[in-house]
Amino acid sequence: MLRSAGLLLLSLPEPRTLLSPSVYSHGHEVIWCWYTQHLIREPWLIVCEVDESLHPVEQLERLDEQASLLRDEGDFDAVAECRMKQVALHNVLVYLHGFPQAQAIRAKLALVEAYAEGKYFAQAREHLGAAELSVSSDVEDALQSKRLKVDCLIAEGVVHLEEGAGHFDDAKQCLARASKMTTEVYGDGDERLARIHEMLGRIALQQEDFPRAKEHFEDAMLIHSEFPEGEEHVRLQLQVAEAVYLGGDVEEAIRQQDDVVSSLHTVASLPVVLADASVRLATWLSKEDRADEALRALETAEKVVVENLGQEDAKALDIKREIAIQHLKLGDNDKALQCLQHVEFLARRIHGSQSRSVARTLKALGYVHCKVRNYAMAEQCYLQALRIFEIDQTGSRAIIRDIQASLGAIADLRRSAP
Repeated sequence: MLRSAGLLLLSLPEPRTLLSPSVYSHGHEVIWCWYTQHLIREPWLIVCEVDESLHPVEQLERLDEQASLLRDEGDFDAVAECRMKQVALHNVLVYLHGFPQAQAIRAKLALVEAYAEGKYFAQAREHLGAAELSVSSDVEDALQSKRLKVDCLIAEGVVHLEEGAGHFDDAKQCLARASKMTTEVYGDGDERLARIHEMLGRIALQQEDFPRAKEHFEDAMLIHSEFPEGEEHVRLQLQVAEAVYLGGDVEEAIRQQDDVVSSLHTVASLPVVLADASVRLATWLSKEDRADEALRALETAEKVVVENLGQEDAKALDIKREIAIQHLKLGDNDKALQCLQHVEFLARRIHGSQSRSVARTLKALGYVHCKVRNYAMAEQCYLQALRIFEIDQTGSRAIIRDIQASLGAIADLRRSAP
């Protein structure tokens, strides 16, 4: 720490790119916490805002809430920003208020995981090394040091897991060591052990070892069994059903998924989880040619999303598009057309008229217009979709060929018409 003219500056890691200074007052001192961005090409939009007049502990709680919401939305850059701010605030608490070093180290590990989930592996490893160094040099208590090493191993496992299939063996080795140490220092009912089993289950799923994946998820469920209505337990139930489905027992998987969806309806406390679970159930039912049941599941999901997130949420659009597909399968072309027109209207408002979301919807509209033999409208929709996809052809070449084939088929029909 440096003191100059009554101003206290925290000694934080050397910044490579300066993001934003944050100032808050505590007592008669003003503390400047410089939040840094490591090795990122473009500065991030500042989205993690908290009232900086609050005590650091209160700010940490608010940032935890924001990070959880942003993670659910898949905005891992913003999650990392929240975690950076928490690291800085923990430094304040350690150096000014004598808080234990352990919480500051765990904040660094949370930042490691956020970087890994955002695919910033160099930064993740840099901060992991810093956390491991802090454990070995700043923590004198042997038991506390061992507990923190468990957290370091779990964070390292997250990095390997996010790096992909080529690192799964490294991830399993880290997590096996973490599992052994967790049992030694925390006992066999600790939530860390449940998390380790969940991660090992995800690896087993990706390696197509479905019985092993199911076993890991069930072991994790057992640890969370005291709170069967809690989000962790419910998500694990859904992962078990997924493992069963991928293992080939489709009917049993559908039964389990339906049971979870029914219980979520009763509890009514996890609307986003309910919506996602209903969509997955609909997907499985649709593949079994049970379009009427799939439609009911999707309508349930749509109702939950609209009530909790609003009809203009991206998830609501995706569900509405799937509802249109089920109407098509059931032969109700008019309802399918009505759904897709609604989706197109909202997609233009939310994503812009040249967005890929609009292009996908236009392509679907072209197909439905063909089904009802309105070839002029079908051609118009296909041409609009084609223009959008041709602007950025990355990952769109197969779609472009498909649209061109559809336009060719419409032209052939028109030439052959009397």
